[in-house]
Amino acid sequence: MTKTETGLLQTVSILVGVMVGGILAYFYNIIIGVPIVDASASEVWNVLIFVTIPVLTGFIAGMISRSKAIENGLMSGLLVGTINCLISSALVVLRNVEEELSYDSGSFAFFLIVMLFLWGVIGAMSGRLAKEYPK
Repeated sequence: MTKTETGLLQTVSILVGVMVGGILAYFYNIIIGVPIVDASASEVWNVLIFVTIPVLTGFIAGMISRSKAIENGLMSGLLVGTINCLISSALVVLRNVEEELSYDSGSFAFFLIVMLFLWGVIGAMSGRLAKEYPK
């Protein structure tokens, strides 16, 4: 493949991973809710779904373009993490306006920052797994 085709394939693989992850993050936030606000944050299913989204996006991005699988997984994980942060923040603001909830904004901001980089690292690890996956 030429350098242009490789760059295009890398871009497409990141976009596919981000589209899949964005849809999953949207349904995660709408159906399950924002983990820091809801009382059910300690359930195993929330954590399982929370980790599954970046794993799937990184693996998809890594499978499409194996030459830069780790970079693609990292980028898709970070972008999907950003989408999830935006959706979570919007839902928290809307819920606080509607229901007048009070929460510690510092702990929620810390959760979002840690989640963003955690999803990037998990995406990169699953991209590496996709690179080693047999064809």
